[in-house]
Parts: sequence; C-alpha cells; structure tokens
Amino acid sequence: MIELDNGVAVLHLVEIQPSELRPLDEVKADIQKHLQEIQGRQTAELTAQITAKTLQSAVAKRHRFQDSGGKPEFKGGNDSGICADQKPPRQTGASRRSLTRRLL
Repeated sequence: MIELDNGVAVLHLVEIQPSELRPLDEVKADIQKHLQEIQGRQTAELTAQITAKTLQSAVAKRHRFQDSGGKPEFKGGNDSGICADQKPPRQTGASRRSLTRRLL
C-alpha cells in the first residue's frame, strides 16, 4: 500500500524476474564498436605525442622545416629516437578481454 495525496494505492506483485545477461550475439557489435573507438582515441593520442616530441626535438635543434606535401620534414638528424612515421603499439588481447569483461 502506498499513500498518495488524494488517497491510497494498493499494489500487488505478480512476479519477480531475476536479471539476465544479454547473449553475446546481441552485444558483440556494440562491444566491437566501443573497442574500436577506444583504440582509435589511443592511436590518435599516441600519434599526437610522437609528433609533438619530434617537433620539440627538431625545434630545440633549430631545424628548418620544409613543406613536403602535407608531411613535415626537417633538415638534420633525429637523435631523439622518435620518428613521425612510427606506428603505435597494438592493443593486446588481454586488455581487450578485460574491457569486454567490464562491459558485460
């Protein structure tokens, strides 16, 4: 029984249904999309960090930048060990599995 401003309401519970996990086939596409979005952000962040370090190193060494069709190049050596074309590390299966477990 619930008291309301204009009277009372009597409720009767008919059935209790326990929560269920959704089938993997139903959520698989959502999980894949979410993981791809995360990986895309991580790749973009890492690319930005690598580019920033490369540029900082070049500026510190007073390199002169030249236009090479949208890809910055600089004259001189790169002792920083960082290359603008360096690819970010791949995400491991273990980190994907742990994220999948957290989503489910």
